[in-house]
Amino acid sequence: MPGYHGQGYEIAGMAWFQGWNDFCQWPTRVGDRWVGLGAIESYAHNLAAMFRDLRQDLDAPDMPIVIGEMGVGGYEMTRRAANPKDREAVAMVKFRQAQKAVAQDVSLRNVTLVPTLDFWDARLDELRIEANNYRRVKKEKSIQDTPDNVLPTKALSDEYRRLGGHWYCHYNGSAATYSLVGYALARALRADSRLALTPPRGWNSWNAFEKNINEKQIQAIADAMVSSGMRDAGYTYLVLDDAWMASKRDENDRLVADPEKFPSGMKAIGDYIHSKGLKFGIYQDRGKMTCQQLPGSLGFERIDMETFAEWGVDYIKMDSCFAESNGRMSAEDYALFRKGIEATGRPMVLSISDFGNAAWAWGGKEFAQLWRTSNDIYPWMGSIYACAETSAGDRAIHPAFNGLWQFAGPGHWNDPDMLQVGNLKDMEADRREVADRAHFSLWCMLAAPLMAGNDLRTMSDQTRRILTAPEPIAVNQDPRGIHAYKVVNEDGREVYNKPLADGTTAVLLLNKRREKADVTVRWDQIGLAGSQPVRDLWAPEDLGDFEDSFTAHSLGEHEHRMIKVGRPGPPLPAPSPMPPEKYTVTHKGRTYLSDLFYIWKSGNAPVYDATFGGEPIRIAGRTFDKGFGAKGKCAVMFKVNNRADRFRATVAMDAAGPEDAKGRFRVQNGDFFRNKVLWDSRDMTKDTPPKEIDIALKDVRCLMLVFDGKNALGNWAEAYVIRETAGN
Repeated sequence: MPGYHGQGYEIAGMAWFQGWNDFCQWPTRVGDRWVGLGAIESYAHNLAAMFRDLRQDLDAPDMPIVIGEMGVGGYEMTRRAANPKDREAVAMVKFRQAQKAVAQDVSLRNVTLVPTLDFWDARLDELRIEANNYRRVKKEKSIQDTPDNVLPTKALSDEYRRLGGHWYCHYNGSAATYSLVGYALARALRADSRLALTPPRGWNSWNAFEKNINEKQIQAIADAMVSSGMRDAGYTYLVLDDAWMASKRDENDRLVADPEKFPSGMKAIGDYIHSKGLKFGIYQDRGKMTCQQLPGSLGFERIDMETFAEWGVDYIKMDSCFAESNGRMSAEDYALFRKGIEATGRPMVLSISDFGNAAWAWGGKEFAQLWRTSNDIYPWMGSIYACAETSAGDRAIHPAFNGLWQFAGPGHWNDPDMLQVGNLKDMEADRREVADRAHFSLWCMLAAPLMAGNDLRTMSDQTRRILTAPEPIAVNQDPRGIHAYKVVNEDGREVYNKPLADGTTAVLLLNKRREKADVTVRWDQIGLAGSQPVRDLWAPEDLGDFEDSFTAHSLGEHEHRMIKVGRPGPPLPAPSPMPPEKYTVTHKGRTYLSDLFYIWKSGNAPVYDATFGGEPIRIAGRTFDKGFGAKGKCAVMFKVNNRADRFRATVAMDAAGPEDAKGRFRVQNGDFFRNKVLWDSRDMTKDTPPKEIDIALKDVRCLMLVFDGKNALGNWAEAYVIRETAGN
């Protein structure tokens, strides 16, 4: 490039996006044999080899690479692949799997797969068929044999020529589609997309000090992070939580430090933190006020990000107090902060703190590197287990997902809140070490951010040893980035599995029962067989080889064993994520919501296709095969992704409920903080006639069904959405 002669340049990255590969779909003659679908394995091998060669030739061993997923055919192709005789669809799904395998090859590093199925516009596919029919009819100069219902029109043909000029193998040749793909690839190559490739580690002020923080205290914490070995163990972020700022902005609308607590100002605090080899984190709120009623960022999003960049901030915890009055979806709020961060040119980790408001559903990873999955954590084990269950259980999502593991990975993490290790208050001192270890092991297995919250200045050796334990931390920081999932969940006995990059797997065997219990993991539950070596990660020591299973004997309450199983080699397979067609609208026509898994819930879980008591849904003498039974309060979210045009249902109170119970049904657009009500039944009793819902949906990404009423029982009968066109 002559224009850069003498200036030098930096390889910023590479995007790989291709059209359909005929070699992988159709049998091809190679020498004396036919090569068919098996060529897809060669494709994965060759693509990985090409990336390695390019990095070597360009002397850029860590060059970021993004792979645009082959999204041709969209979700329809995924559904078709269920038929093994549909060679085209089966090949397409295998092709996508091959691309995913390259992105997950830990030996490559820094390779990201960018999903593109959402960008496939099936409407253009329909137009292509119509346009071809029109050209055929025009060529034949006769329409006598063409049925009226398929007779194409010139208008449709012209629309296709305007929107897309090629056939579907090349994404319809549509600039509209390609612009979305290109934007997604570019976003994935941003510098901040390579932040937090493993879960962030550090310390946050809230759990130890709440609002009572000051300059000398924070400087002493920074010193303690170094002297205690926390920094060298990887805890690099020092985050000031709420109450660091003055009660008013300055004359230029900029945030300023509380002059009594931080007389030197935030820039000086950041400089001190950086001087210790640490990174500077800070708190703000997206509402009009912080939780401590200090100035929030509403209306000042861009200027606050500029201010933080000028202070040298590396990490932002963005809270959500008072955000209900913002009048915007959460995604709209966080998009403003993301754009503000990008405009500064300074990479800053963004942490969404929104009390478990389904960021995994409405697109949190488009804006941030981590998001809360739970309400606030408190220093007792009931709270700790509840927070863990939002990430690993069915507390926040349909049980079929087996937790939120599929939404986490390098650069985007589920956050069950900060650590309470060293702070526990609900048990005798001699039991705290056992509970602290269980807490820490769970967070390590769940690939959760490790944000310590104890007073590091007075930390006991016992607490320090737990927080800096190298082998559990290595599990948390494994570059493969898999969030553990349960393989056993039986009466307080739990087993979690986390496949690792080196071909082994980490396993946590935990007893939550008050009585002692044996907890067993079978090798076939974790993708292994035969005799396997086992290592205790807390001892740490090798325990020997075990045939077919391992049992942790006589575990008391909160006691556990955290082990590594297997031999180094190719990475063990992770479970397949829930297919999108199981939890979102993917096709034209009617989709019953009870045919989809909800992606978030609060309160009681609904009963699918039955009343809450398990009986058939009967309303006004009619029996409904589809719907939900609910007990107040029951709020569930379905991800419809702007692909639903109408919602219909019949609602009524359940005859089995209390005689004097009152219930209220609402249909809402958005997440917990926006809650734009689209339909409201108002209070209903058993004597209230059934109510029919038939409403238009526009710009609805997440649809919420809410049933309120203490101990009330209600039914959503035949609840479904209609997608009137096939296009996205």
